Amino acid sequence: MTSFSNTGNFQERGSYFTAGESVNLNNCDKEPIHIPGSIQPHGVLIGFSAEGEVLYKSANLEDFFGETVSLQRECHLREIIGEEAAAVVIEKRKNSGGKKYFPLEISQKDGTVQLFDAQLHLHNAVYILELEPVKGKGTAVDLDYFNESMQHLQEAVSPEELANIVAQKIRQLTGFGRVMVYRFNEDGSGVVFAEEKEEDMDPFLGLWYPATDIPQQARKLYLQNPLRIIPDVHYTPSEIKSVPENGPERPSPDLSFASLRSVSPIHIQYLKNMEVGASMSVSIIQKNRLWGLIACHHPVARHISYPYRQLCELLARAFAMVLGEKEEALQWQYSQQVQEVKKALFQNISKAENFTDGLHNGTPTVMDLIRCGGCVVSFGEGYTSLGITPPKEEVLALIDWLQKNIQEEVFSSRELPDLYPEGEKFSDTGSGILAIAISQVQKEYIIWFRPEVVHTVTWAGRQEKNIVEAGDEQLSPRNSFEAWAELVRNKSEKWLAVELEAAKDLRGLIVDIVLRMSGQLKLRADILSRLNEEMNSSKSEMDSFAYIASHDLKEPVRGIQTYASFVLEDYGAVLDEEGKAKLKTLIRLSSRTQQLVDSLLQFSRMGRMELNPSDTDLNALLPDVVDIFRPRFTTERISLEIQNGVWPTVSCDELRISEVFMNLISNAIKYNSKEEKRITIGFRRAGEDEKSPSGYVFFVQDNGIGINPKFHKEIFTIFRRLNARDAYGGGTGAGLTITKKIIERHGGRIWLNSELDRGSCFYFTF
Repeated sequence: MTSFSNTGNFQERGSYFTAGESVNLNNCDKEPIHIPGSIQPHGVLIGFSAEGEVLYKSANLEDFFGETVSLQRECHLREIIGEEAAAVVIEKRKNSGGKKYFPLEISQKDGTVQLFDAQLHLHNAVYILELEPVKGKGTAVDLDYFNESMQHLQEAVSPEELANIVAQKIRQLTGFGRVMVYRFNEDGSGVVFAEEKEEDMDPFLGLWYPATDIPQQARKLYLQNPLRIIPDVHYTPSEIKSVPENGPERPSPDLSFASLRSVSPIHIQYLKNMEVGASMSVSIIQKNRLWGLIACHHPVARHISYPYRQLCELLARAFAMVLGEKEEALQWQYSQQVQEVKKALFQNISKAENFTDGLHNGTPTVMDLIRCGGCVVSFGEGYTSLGITPPKEEVLALIDWLQKNIQEEVFSSRELPDLYPEGEKFSDTGSGILAIAISQVQKEYIIWFRPEVVHTVTWAGRQEKNIVEAGDEQLSPRNSFEAWAELVRNKSEKWLAVELEAAKDLRGLIVDIVLRMSGQLKLRADILSRLNEEMNSSKSEMDSFAYIASHDLKEPVRGIQTYASFVLEDYGAVLDEEGKAKLKTLIRLSSRTQQLVDSLLQFSRMGRMELNPSDTDLNALLPDVVDIFRPRFTTERISLEIQNGVWPTVSCDELRISEVFMNLISNAIKYNSKEEKRITIGFRRAGEDEKSPSGYVFFVQDNGIGINPKFHKEIFTIFRRLNARDAYGGGTGAGLTITKKIIERHGGRIWLNSELDRGSCFYFTF
């Protein structure tokens, strides 16, 4: 059983509280307000079974019906309200579907007949009958007033005007001193959205209340039972007792749907602190969601008959319906505006030579697409800000955070600092963000910023509840409604679904453009790749052909040369001079062919062979190379200088790099007609524009015949000679080609600086 007292103690044996435990600061959210164990005394309550057996009755029955049957034995409903009235109730029970209201006449023991407003509903296998006496013959409901009110509601042009009208109509209908439309927010807090009051009352319009003022379990009951009335906040509760009292103990009945249900002592104290004598609340329900309440207050006790309460409930339903239409119309209007801006913006983007220019040049811009304080477009190397945005360095840091932590392609937050603490630095301009990732890898984003709602919210008293000493610590509502201001920080307006959808569509368009562009680039890249593959394939095939041809031709050519020599030697005595001359020409040509074949074979091998790189000390390599030419220094008057002293150690194929130096030194000696041939070998650090794997540029310089600049590229072509075939000792014209091949195989390059008759300098890296 539940015990209830005016001190605020609330005790229940069950899952919420244990016997003797009182509601306090730690457990107030668990207060079982749906099973209070008592009712308000302006009516009576009887609980009975399907057969009419009385299971519960309120202790105030005698106040309405005089002496009744003893609670010590079982009894039937007819023994309390009479045969005729019981028959009506039983008939209503048969047709009961949800809560039933009906007028009910009950004969009193003095022979008079009392009219009651009766309400009947079934809950947890118990029929709950509530009876409220009607004064006189009752009051008929004015349906014309309802029709007129409906017309005024439908004529309203905004939610605010609509709320003012319904508050005005309900105050006129009920006579309450103050009628407020109270709107819930997502976090459970609420605001007085509209108010109609007596002139001498303090205004509550615009006051905000914390979520704890109407706990979750109370909001749930407001959704289940749309209308609640407290005719007198100073009432003494009437306890609900089991029948018979000496029978098996029954749990307190669940009164979630009962109009007479007793009120939480916390709420009663709350109303007393507001100096309210009577109150009524009507739920505003939209799509099975509690949008708000119509809260009515009066300074003294005031009772509203059930028919008029029903009319108030109808007006609340009409308000919810029309409000839904108004809100949908406003959403549709904004949605249309977004669609028009999106269409124009998409056209600008499509027409722009560079699609990013279409985002911020002209009208509208990407900032106009969504309500915001500012917008940033960061794409590739470009960065553009529109409106009021955080500093660029803060935005770039935010983009880094988005790339690392957010996987969604479209991301939004109205409380960014809660997720990204660094965002508190720019909460005045960007507490809320809506970001679309064009490319997370490339850190390409479009971000809309919304400033924090730095507005002063006037709350009805402090959010903290005061503690009142009443024996134990008891939870009490705030004793004063002196408004105080709280600054709401680090939170922006909510991003709407239509805005998120517009951002998603914009991302889709941009990604489509980027893909088309990348598709065109990919097509071009594919063409170039195929051409490169074909060239590489042709080059590889040419190398293979050159290798096979030179290898296979080497023996036949050597055979021709050998047999021609044999013929000249063995048959020279019988041949005339002309025959001998022809054989000598054949030997000379075959020897020349042998040289070409050997050069071609060496060139083809360079393209096919594997390099064997190792750390090579050039200080040891160069003297060995120079020693090969040393016997010629005196006879041909050659001066060769190795500059720079200590040379670096580099990673290379030692044998092939020796060949490079030998070829270049050999050419420096060969193509020189000076009496004294000067050759210089050196190196230097590579410049910024000289890409060198080793970090160095090497060179071989001479004072020879030089090369006309127009032939600087041609000299690296195989078998290309700039002089007569036999001039300067002859040759095949393959030496520089092979040198270039070796250097390129090492990832380097070769070039020269030369003029006719002024010598040449060959530079190379590897």
